[in-house]
Formats: sequence, C-alpha cells, structure tokens
Amino acid sequence: RLIQGFAGGIIMPLLTTLLVQTAGQKVMGQMMATVGLPIIIGPLVGPIIGGIIIKYLSWQWIFWVNVPVAVISILLILWKMPSYPAQNKSAKMDFVGIVFLAGATTSMIYGIVKAARKASFANKDTLLFIGLGLALALLYVFWAMRIKDKAVLPLNLFKYRSFNGSVLGLLIAGTVLNGAMLALPLFFQEVRGMSVMMAGLALIPQGAGMLVSRTLTGKLTDKFGAKYVVLTSLIITFIGTIPFYWFNHETSYWIIALVLFVRGIGAGGILMPLMADSYPGMQGALIPAASIGSRTIQNIGSAFGTAIITTLITAYSNAKIKGFKQNISSANYHVKAANMSQFVARHLDLIQIHAFQYGFFCISIAALLIALPTFLLTNKIEKNQ
Repeated sequence: RLIQGFAGGIIMPLLTTLLVQTAGQKVMGQMMATVGLPIIIGPLVGPIIGGIIIKYLSWQWIFWVNVPVAVISILLILWKMPSYPAQNKSAKMDFVGIVFLAGATTSMIYGIVKAARKASFANKDTLLFIGLGLALALLYVFWAMRIKDKAVLPLNLFKYRSFNGSVLGLLIAGTVLNGAMLALPLFFQEVRGMSVMMAGLALIPQGAGMLVSRTLTGKLTDKFGAKYVVLTSLIITFIGTIPFYWFNHETSYWIIALVLFVRGIGAGGILMPLMADSYPGMQGALIPAASIGSRTIQNIGSAFGTAIITTLITAYSNAKIKGFKQNISSANYHVKAANMSQFVARHLDLIQIHAFQYGFFCISIAALLIALPTFLLTNKIEKNQ
C-alpha cells in the first residue's frame, strides 16, 4: 500500500501538469471536465462491476482487475504520450520539504480517521496526530521561506488569489462530495434496507445529473470563469441535498431519485472548476507546484469530509441512544412490558433516521460555506466588460 500510494501520489499531479502544459490555460475548464469524466462514470458502473465480481468470482479479483488496466495504461503511454522536455533541468529534489509535507499530511489524515472511528474529535489520538501534523506543516513553512523557489511547494503560490480560493474550496468540498458519497450509500442500506449493489444502483440518478452538467460546466468555466459557475453549482447542490433532512424509509424512491439527479447537476460543477482555477496566471515551474498543492489540499479535504460526516452522524446517534437508555432506566416511558421490545426497536430506528438527516443537513450547510472562497476565483465577466 505504501508503494501504491507513492506511485499514485506521483501520477495525479504529473498528469495534471502535463495536461495544463498541453491544453493551455484558456481551455482549462473543458480539459478538466473531460479528464474528470471517469470520476463520474466510476460511481455509475463501479457498484455493478463490483457486485458481479463478488458474486461470481472472489474478493481478490477486486485487486486483480487493476492489473490489465495498468498494463493497457503503460502501453498507451509508450505508444501515444509525447516526450515532454524538462521544465527545469537544474532543479533538485526537495527531500526535506517532501518529508515535512508528507509527514504533515499523513499525520493529519490519520488523526481525522481516528476521530471518525471514535465518533469524536476530542480524543487523545486525534489531538496528538493533528497537532503533530500542524507542527510539521509549520516547520515546512519555515523551510520553504528559507529555500524559496527551490521548495517542492513554494510559498509564493499563495500570492495568487485564484489559487487560494481554489484550495480553500477544495478543502471544504471534501465534506460536500466525499462526505455525501459515504452518507448516501449508508442511508440506502441502513435506513431503507437495500443491499450493497442496490444501494449503488440507487445512486445512478446522481451520476446521470453529473454527466449532464459536466460538458456544460467546462465550457462555462472557460467563458465566464470559475466564480459564478461554482456559486451556481453550490446553490443547485444545496437544493438537491437539503430535502434529505426530511427523507426517511417511507419516502418514495422516485422523489429521492429526482432530488439526487438535481444534486448531481450541482455536484458536477464544483470540483472541476475549483481544480481548473488553481493555475490562472502561473507559468513554468509554478504549474507542477500548483498541482502538488491543490492535490494535497484535496486529499486532506476528502479525508476530513468523510471523517467529519461520519463523526457527526455517529456522535448524534450515540448521544440520542444514551439519553434514550437513561429515560428507560428512569421509567419515563409508560409502555407495557409486552410492548417494550417493539417500542425500543422502533425508537432506535427513528434515532438512526434522525442521525442521517442531521448528517445531510450538515452537508447542505457545508455547500453554502464553499461560497466564501469562491469570491477569490476568476471572474472573466468583469474582464470582458
């Protein structure tokens, strides 16, 4: 997993950097929308393929299926990829900076995962590892100030207004996108009693909505800038998420599917414009650095978003169950002994439903919070006037 993570960590920033150099910054929106297509198709066909593999083969094939994909990718690289010249042949690897950044990122993500498992951010492991991550990040800042442009992530990146808006938006977007991608399948499984495969199929309307908005989002970003594209997408995402605050096991699936489709249209216009807006105005060696910076922040945001939604849902559920037990012990409920087990089961089901509703409400609020950094993003309407 360490080797796999190391290789994957190289692939994505390198891919983004090469794409920016090839396509140019004028069509960043369309380029990101095209490259991001697998991100949409994956959730659509992934659960179906995964269900078939598990049913007819074995769980090991979940990993073996990557082998032919990797082989085909290598052949395509050798056959089709141009030979890009080095941007700076005199550049040296910033090993100290890489250690500081990798340590900071790993520590904070590990602390966040611990928070999700313990349903609280106020636990010893979380505070220790997040504190360690922040200390390493601070050490990196001092190191980068010392070596300046030679740092793996130069601090002068943060002089660019759109880059700051992009990374802040990506950080919060982890809650709206990754947090929801965890909560939605669990909602279908735990509240509505669906199987894993059926829960995956139930999310198809959201993926369809993302497909609808994907091409349009890229063109609008290139024409008007990321600012208003992301703002509009956030409003649509909020409209497609807040109804889950009232949805339960009795809600018609067709109503849920319609809301998911609307949510998909909005969610499809958040990530790619934010990623595309990491690069405006940058040239040369700053482009790879911007790729590293935006990807690092995105990874932290994804882990944080998943962890915080898990923590909020679990903590809400635990608090309500604790109060329910205390009320039963105090005989605050006037229920006959013969009906008590049915009463308890029904009440626990309601607590679970309310916990998910609370989680979706928090995701909706997070969608509105992204509006704050979007005011730092590019606005081509004002430039054209």
